[in-house]
Amino acid sequence: MIIRLSSLNYRVWRQLVNLYLAHRLAPHCYLIHSLIYEPENVGLILSLEGGRVKSYALVRREEQKGYSIHLWRVDEELLSSFTLRPARRALIQLYEVEGGGVDKVVEKLSELGFRYAEVGSCYDMVCDEHSFKPYSAGQQVRRLTTDDDKLLVELNKSRGVSVGLEEARKYLTKYRYYGLLVNGTLASTASRYLALRDVHIIGDVYTRPEYRGRGYAKAVTSEATKEAVVSGAVALLHVEKNNEAAIKVYKSLGYRVVSERPWISAEF
Repeated sequence: MIIRLSSLNYRVWRQLVNLYLAHRLAPHCYLIHSLIYEPENVGLILSLEGGRVKSYALVRREEQKGYSIHLWRVDEELLSSFTLRPARRALIQLYEVEGGGVDKVVEKLSELGFRYAEVGSCYDMVCDEHSFKPYSAGQQVRRLTTDDDKLLVELNKSRGVSVGLEEARKYLTKYRYYGLLVNGTLASTASRYLALRDVHIIGDVYTRPEYRGRGYAKAVTSEATKEAVVSGAVALLHVEKNNEAAIKVYKSLGYRVVSERPWISAEF
């Protein structure tokens, strides 16, 4: 049986909450956060068996980036009912997908009109108040505000991403960015883009090429992590398996790998 967000009832909602309570990390924290704080911006497809949640697809459409999709325990019935409107690209995160599941998702993306799909692997890493090792690069890290919109626009230009002032202000309002400035230039940032009582998700860590090797990424990630662990939450981040430099930085802050899973980047 397939149901969508518009048909979500109390019984199914309680099952989703219990999934999160049993395992507060990804993907269920994305699910609960989206349904509570941004139901108007997400789509949800649930596969039920005997009244129990068997698998789900959480779909977010972002203005510039296309789709951000979280698939948990994908099955044939779920895939057969899966539809997407054309968008520039989609990033699909897969959780508890068994053998052959990734290939089935790639096949479905091809049916939907995606012309290209790359499969990769990532680590989920966590840090808590007991393992956290704070770090300062000798430079002050501060939280960015909407007054820093131009700085964020310029930083994104350096990474080949076009972001307008309005969009930059939206990011700075919606998410919590920490930045390190050098002589008036925003050299490095990290973001806390999801926060529940038990888990904060850290991401969008980036340092301009000319400022790398100075510990700046470590410093901004440390500041974002500190906010999480001081509140009693676990800090969670995702990193590509082959990004050895980033993994080394995160481990030095007290992060540890808790799972490895596939992801798919697809383009129309």
